[in-house]
Amino acid sequence: MTRFLVWSVTAVGLGIALLSSAPAAGRGEPRASGGGARAISVPLAPRAGAGYASLYSFRGPLDGVGPVGLLQVGTNFYGTTQTGGSADDGTVFEVSPAGQERVIYVFPGATGEYPLAGLTALAGTLYGATSGGGDSDNGTVFSLTPAGAERVLAEFPSAGSYPAAALTVLGGLLYGTLESGGTYGDGSVFSLRPSGAEDLIYDFAGGRDGANPAAPLTVMGNTLYGTTPYGGTASGGTVYALTPAGAERVVHSFGTGADGYEPTGPLIAAGGTLYGTTSAGGSHSDGTVFSVDPAGTERVVYSFKGGRDGFAPATLSAASGGGFYGATASGGAHGDGTVFKVDAAGAEAPIFAFDGRDGEGDAANLIASGDTLYGTSAGGAFGRGVFFSLTAAGVEHVLHDFGGGASGESPEGPLVAINGTLYGTTAGGGEFGEGDFNGAGSVIAVNPAGVPRILYNFRGMPDGATPEGGLVSAGGTLYGTTSAGGAHANGTIFALTSTGAEHVLYSFADAPDGANPQGSLTELGGAFYGTTIDGGTSGNGTVFAATASGTERVVHRFGAGADGAGPGPALIEAGGALYGVTTYGGAHGAGTVFEIDPTGNERVVYSFKGTPDGATPYAGLIASGTLLYGSTVSGGADGAGSIFAVTTAGAERVLYSFKNGADGANPTSGLVSLGGELYGTTENGGSGDSGTIFELTAQGVERVLHEFAGTPDGGGPNGLVGLDGVLYGTASQGGQDGTGTVFKFAP
Repeated sequence: MTRFLVWSVTAVGLGIALLSSAPAAGRGEPRASGGGARAISVPLAPRAGAGYASLYSFRGPLDGVGPVGLLQVGTNFYGTTQTGGSADDGTVFEVSPAGQERVIYVFPGATGEYPLAGLTALAGTLYGATSGGGDSDNGTVFSLTPAGAERVLAEFPSAGSYPAAALTVLGGLLYGTLESGGTYGDGSVFSLRPSGAEDLIYDFAGGRDGANPAAPLTVMGNTLYGTTPYGGTASGGTVYALTPAGAERVVHSFGTGADGYEPTGPLIAAGGTLYGTTSAGGSHSDGTVFSVDPAGTERVVYSFKGGRDGFAPATLSAASGGGFYGATASGGAHGDGTVFKVDAAGAEAPIFAFDGRDGEGDAANLIASGDTLYGTSAGGAFGRGVFFSLTAAGVEHVLHDFGGGASGESPEGPLVAINGTLYGTTAGGGEFGEGDFNGAGSVIAVNPAGVPRILYNFRGMPDGATPEGGLVSAGGTLYGTTSAGGAHANGTIFALTSTGAEHVLYSFADAPDGANPQGSLTELGGAFYGTTIDGGTSGNGTVFAATASGTERVVHRFGAGADGAGPGPALIEAGGALYGVTTYGGAHGAGTVFEIDPTGNERVVYSFKGTPDGATPYAGLIASGTLLYGSTVSGGADGAGSIFAVTTAGAERVLYSFKNGADGANPTSGLVSLGGELYGTTENGGSGDSGTIFELTAQGVERVLHEFAGTPDGGGPNGLVGLDGVLYGTASQGGQDGTGTVFKFAP
């Protein structure tokens, strides 16, 4: 070389996990709260390792941020992103014409970071450069196989002397430019053998010969041609020629007027003539397309007029039928730049105007493939760049949005286990956003080894956004809800096949059917039952039933408060009836446990008082015979929530009140019964105030099993599921990038 799947729950969307076994019977019926001995806590010292393992850490922009350069190899395209990836130091990606994107390399920082230029292919290998990393942290040149095997070929010793443009191949060697550095500090041109042997072949002096070459070199004949945005006889930049041996001559020096100045893009060789752009100057001072021959005869092909015509053209690409495509950095109908076509005679026409969400002309890179133009640019739904296609008629499609947290963010709701794989939802992230929804959530599958797979990315409209509950499986299909999006922006019920085909069964309209379903569905008698936390005739939520064909009916509309309001996100079936909780309302305004049958007959089983029994039951219930177990997120003896048991006849007993310390605080998710004991999580508390996993006996003896630290294990755990004697769960915060984790715990 040269120099767990548990989805975390928010305050308004809490899940209940399906049980693998129930608490052992015969441990005594609960009695009314307020009497008897207080439950004891047996906290343990924090144990980050005993039984705990992080399966997967949700990352933000795993696919990268800021795509630059685009290279077509075969039918696919390759490029780099300036930042993003698991280490946030940039990526190399592959994307198909259909928009299927794959990260083939993530820069680790130490051996390279921040690739600001595109890629070059030579003998089946990709070559590129980074602006940072390496022993001196001043950038590297690297090689990369399509399979992702990377090797550093050269490192740059001086600050600022890194390549800012793609490499060029001539005679089996790689040639590149350094925007600064060199003997005079004004940049240089180097050559590099694929083995890594590097030679500096020319140093710019910053005067007549030009300064700060920032564009890639172009080969015509056996000569290299390039541009400098500064220097030259009139300081407006140059077009220069360079032999492989390093003999340089200025082909054309730009002034500051009609011929344009500050050429920043690459040159295109066509018919023995070079074509390029200047970002300023021309007859309207808004940039030009120019031609120049090797003898130095320069001609302005087109002068941009600004406005809808665009400002500051920066790149050209040869069109398959003759002429050139290019992009302007700004202007156009929306002010975010344009894509234009121009021929050698100067006939120019804008064919597309960016609006920001579909990309921006600034940093656009274009490649013509047949009759279709492909490109990357800044902007997009997440503001981190897009890969797009564009027809000659100006029809544009965003094929991939970079930086949306393609793996999902903030996992919520309980998991469902099918044949050893855990399925769940993320309330944010994912690949798409539409309208008001940026990162509308996803459905993800994680195998027990922690390998994730995105089944579906929500778009917002019309398929829904922000799935906060878990999934249920019926007949090989997954069913769930989104709390927003859909045809009326009030949430949906959806079906999803194991291959990722999604179908909206029902879109909520607010009144009278309800709005914002935040939980899991429960199957009973061939129908799916669920709740909406809002909407209905009084705005206090509903219980609904829906069929797999999409027929929906309201089973119960919560009224003015006595029957409860704001039903929690999940129902359970016991003895042919459905049981759930409301987060507020009831006789004391602190929430209820309710019973409802499929015909809509509703009965309040218990109304919470706040102290000492608890308040605001967010999570669903679990059942054992005539006993129902659940949690409240607040209230109890110390105001930090409680675990309770209540009979279906309404006799309630507090099993444990959280103290808001090492024992945890605010249990916001459902309990799991495993091996005769109850297990659950608290969203807060523990030594790091990032939540706990706890065990509780039916007599109220609590034991902390794991205290979350935020990094790297996650924080704010919510929802557990038991599988083969092991607990799996998610944390909505923390992990490597602060966007949540999947974990497992063996009691």
